[in-house]
Amino acid sequence: MDELLFAVFLVLASFFLMNALLTLFVGVTWRFVSKLSLNWSAKSRAKFIFAFRLLPFVLSVSLLLFLFIPSFVIHEKENPEEFVSFRLSVLAFVALAVLVFAFLRALLSLLKTQILVSKWMREENRLNLGYTKTPVYKIENQYPMIAVFGLFKHKIFIDSRVFEILNDEEIEAVIAHEQAHINSLDNLKRFALNFCRNLTVLPFFKNIETAWDNSSEAAADEFASQDKRTRPLDLASALVKLARELSNTPTQKFVMASYISSEAHAPVAWRIERLISLANNFPQKEEKKYLGSFILAIACFAFAVKFLLLATHTDLFLFTHYLIEIFVKLLV
Repeated sequence: MDELLFAVFLVLASFFLMNALLTLFVGVTWRFVSKLSLNWSAKSRAKFIFAFRLLPFVLSVSLLLFLFIPSFVIHEKENPEEFVSFRLSVLAFVALAVLVFAFLRALLSLLKTQILVSKWMREENRLNLGYTKTPVYKIENQYPMIAVFGLFKHKIFIDSRVFEILNDEEIEAVIAHEQAHINSLDNLKRFALNFCRNLTVLPFFKNIETAWDNSSEAAADEFASQDKRTRPLDLASALVKLARELSNTPTQKFVMASYISSEAHAPVAWRIERLISLANNFPQKEEKKYLGSFILAIACFAFAVKFLLLATHTDLFLFTHYLIEIFVKLLV
């Protein structure tokens, strides 16, 4: 029992430290790394920023599951000098508290959003729109809103006042924009980013998340502008009208939602400038993504093969256990 408790405390402490150090590394290198993606398409940049921000959590969990824990199980022997010290217990309890806090915040966000969606579903007035397969509902809200809710089963909700503010072409353009968020699973990505933020509450990560938000909005604008030449201008007009209505209205934001216009999203003026450029350069050039996707697939495959070869090598586990012993001595 004591050995199991010691192992649990050690895993918690190790995850906390690895995630904190890797997160700090991501934050420090962000300004330099972000320059690499400045000339990429909005869609590619959004994917890159999302993967870069989630790197600390994913890498920490992967190292624990595939390297740290196996090496501990294989090479750990009974050692009376190893016990749950005060420093180890404090670090483990801090790690546990952070994890519980992150999970509870995530659960609360889910419940809060689900309660609101259930309320709107009871007041549902589903619209039959031929240009989207996603369920669209007309609702009565505190402010004129068009938003996508849900992580997997998406629904679009439109406040009744939007139909008075926007014309049919503008509403169609906005729904096309929201459909891009659905195709990219942006609500799920936003939820994951929020969970990682709760694990390490560091203020400078706001810049990374804002950059992802800006890129995801720009990517959705590009997607919505592909069908016809007037679509970018219709979307720009809708943004202006909605921004005017929302300028003096307090809005409520949810983790599981993507909004067409929000203070948390890219500046409206910047998006309008891009939309005008898209209209002037219609049709858009197709993004040559097959080469990048092929290189990424090869890199992931090579990394996986190399990691498996290293992980099955006894010396790697032995070296990892040696590092664990050093870490334990610092805490005991």
